Amino acid sequence: MAKKTKAKMISFRQRRRIQSAERLEKITNAVAGAADRVLEEAGVKISHYDVMRLLCASQIKTLREQLITQLANETEAELEAIYNKQMNLLPEDNDANEKES
Repeated sequence: MAKKTKAKMISFRQRRRIQSAERLEKITNAVAGAADRVLEEAGVKISHYDVMRLLCASQIKTLREQLITQLANETEAELEAIYNKQMNLLPEDNDANEKES
């Protein structure tokens, strides 16, 4: 006959660690969601992970420069799109079809 083994009970400490891990997951999700909302309100498309790293890290010069570059590139692309639209430098899809005919 096969010998039945008792299921090992989880210790109090292990239960606390499991519950704490679940709690930490909820907290990190809430913080990430809040950061996403702030970035969305600011109208920027940078990662909330990078912003949080910037706030928490001690060596941030390179990351700060990367985020500044991303924001500058985003603004430059928006301004270039406005300029091209105003100057009619980029034909619309229907205009290009008419010019080719």
